[in-house]
Amino acid sequence: MFDFQILKKLAHYDWNKIIDETSPKGNKIKIDDASYQAIQSGSIIKILAALLMVFATLGLSYNLVRMTSGLTESGISSGISYNFQIFSTGLIPIAILIYNSLMRDKEQNSYPYFIGAIILAIETVSSLFSLVFMLFSFLISPIFSLIGIIAMLLSVLGNAFILVGAIEFAKRAHDLATADETKVAHPKIKTKAISTKDVAMHESPKYKYCPNCGQALGKDNKFCSNCGHAVK
Repeated sequence: MFDFQILKKLAHYDWNKIIDETSPKGNKIKIDDASYQAIQSGSIIKILAALLMVFATLGLSYNLVRMTSGLTESGISSGISYNFQIFSTGLIPIAILIYNSLMRDKEQNSYPYFIGAIILAIETVSSLFSLVFMLFSFLISPIFSLIGIIAMLLSVLGNAFILVGAIEFAKRAHDLATADETKVAHPKIKTKAISTKDVAMHESPKYKYCPNCGQALGKDNKFCSNCGHAVK
């Protein structure tokens, strides 16, 4: 678990063709070990990130209360809403972890992984933009702001692990389905071994014309009918 080498695959994907190379075709296969481990690793990292983000948010909220005379009704509502969003986000990797574990040895199609990969790619870009806004929280509390930034970076790292696992599984399912379609479209032609006896039956005569006088010869001629020259 936590094989960081697998993340190098992100730099080698052709992102212009990734949709075509991973699009589901409805076939069912078992998930390979590398994809399984990547998704599990990413889910655990994202759960840790969610816990750190809740801790950072509570700390920032507490410090914000101390800096102001108190929370207004709208401020309380906003804080509750934001913490609920963080809590909900933390449930997603838990669901992924459980689903991946339950489907470990079962055949499954790549639709959930394909859709999940698209969602994670969008979420990753969104998290990077949110990271910029988190920097402003240094004015409230540098410590809790730093914890929040670490949480967001961990979330992006978790997304990267899950993304690689989902793409690899979807690519393998796509490639296997494409290979099967090719076999149906171009079936293998069966061949039969030819014996020396079969070859002998269809052999052409050694001479078509007499090498001595040029007389045309029949198929079974052993001697030239014109000059008597032996031709076989």
